[in-house]
Amino acid sequence: MLTTLDGLVIGSYILLIMAVGSWFGRRQADTRDYFLGGRSVPWWAAGLSVIATETSALTFIGVPAVAYASDWQYIQLVTGSVLARFLLAFVLINVFYRADVFTPYGYLLKRFGPGTKNAAAVVFIFGRIFASSFRLLGFAIAIKVVLSVPLSTAILITGIAAIIYTFLGGIRAVIWTDVVQGATFMLGGGLSIYFLLRGIPGGWEGFLSVAREHGKLTALDLGFRWDDPYNIVSGLVGGLFLTMATHGTDHDMVQRMLTCRNSGEGQRSIVLSGILVLPVVVTFLLVGSLLFAYYKLVQVPYELPSQYKYIFPTFILHGLPAGLSGFVVAGLVAAAMSSLDSALSALASTSVVDLYRPYIRRDAPESHYLKVSRILTVLWGAVLVGVAMSVGATEDILAAGLGVMTLFYGSLLGVFLLARFTRRGNTITNGIGMALSVLLLTFLNHKTAILEALGTTRGWLYELDIAWPWFTVIGTALTFCVGALGRRKQVPFRVEFRPVQEGPALR
Repeated sequence: MLTTLDGLVIGSYILLIMAVGSWFGRRQADTRDYFLGGRSVPWWAAGLSVIATETSALTFIGVPAVAYASDWQYIQLVTGSVLARFLLAFVLINVFYRADVFTPYGYLLKRFGPGTKNAAAVVFIFGRIFASSFRLLGFAIAIKVVLSVPLSTAILITGIAAIIYTFLGGIRAVIWTDVVQGATFMLGGGLSIYFLLRGIPGGWEGFLSVAREHGKLTALDLGFRWDDPYNIVSGLVGGLFLTMATHGTDHDMVQRMLTCRNSGEGQRSIVLSGILVLPVVVTFLLVGSLLFAYYKLVQVPYELPSQYKYIFPTFILHGLPAGLSGFVVAGLVAAAMSSLDSALSALASTSVVDLYRPYIRRDAPESHYLKVSRILTVLWGAVLVGVAMSVGATEDILAAGLGVMTLFYGSLLGVFLLARFTRRGNTITNGIGMALSVLLLTFLNHKTAILEALGTTRGWLYELDIAWPWFTVIGTALTFCVGALGRRKQVPFRVEFRPVQEGPALR
């Protein structure tokens, strides 16, 4: 059980993070500072922030649960994700800098005009609301076990803390607190590995014996089925397309890369995240496999949870010494906050730059936009907290969180690839393609319930089962093909970008 010392560790950590946010809040002068950090953030800090943001509570809780229940085949998706980051460094990051935009959707404005830009911004907002709400729910599930508090209480406390320091410090506070939080949750994972190995009879050899006997270290599946999310084809192709979308078109991630001094440093930041993401995922896969061996070999005086998503929080609560339990919980809090703060900043910046400023108040002073940005940070925080409270629990919280992202991001990636590599597409065909993509993927995700409601419980469509990693691929292809039917009319293919200071490109 958590002790007073654990509580002090957790409380001190939250106060530290809020103090960091307040410190950076002293330096905000305008929206360029608030949303881009004045383009003065070191590339390594931006790269670490990307890792901290994507390593949410879903990773902290969901990845150990997947490894505990099955094996390491999830790593195939991560391999596709690594490849995507190297592609993005050369395909999209440099053009965002050349266009000198606050958000990636400004690039679509230059290529297609306001209609496509607005549609992409709205799709991003909806996708980010649901994806971030699932991340927050993943954290609350763990805290419910560890602290014995209701889900709503855990969601509310974390949401308020993240809102405060994001409100005060903007993207600088987000990035620098992410650096601290990334170190915290990785150290928490490392401490868990150490104490699990100490507790397993035979240590590392004892763990390997159990893991091999039960196939827990299998990482490669050379077979292929459309309904299997964890095989080599689904992993490489699905992981590549999903990360191209999340890290190349989702402002939640792109915003970090746009805070660097020039495009070369922006490219380095995403490459750094590609180098670091594999060790992060391996750490938490190892935690899950060690938990399996630990509970196979050790008789514990407490009851194991019936749902796998609670297995790591249960060990944190009962298996770690006083003080260290609090530190690992602080790592979990770090994972939750680093995902939530980035979502708040990205949602606020997209709302102000792409929607509020051009359509509601065009010529206001910068002080007005800064004020509105902070107000929207609070409002979006309230929305995320509310949606997270209303989302039902699910056994595979990792798949659920990643799956909901795929409903929206195929449409975004499709239109960005259309802008980057073709002379085709216009507001009408792009909009139709994006709408069809979201509708089709929503249908595929809820196909069984929809068809049963319509009285159809047989036939090929009812039997069709496509795993969620393919949703982004399908959505991207559909948006790209439909969009390409139109001729570009709003702006010419070759546009003149405003010159900005360029650094050496990544080599």
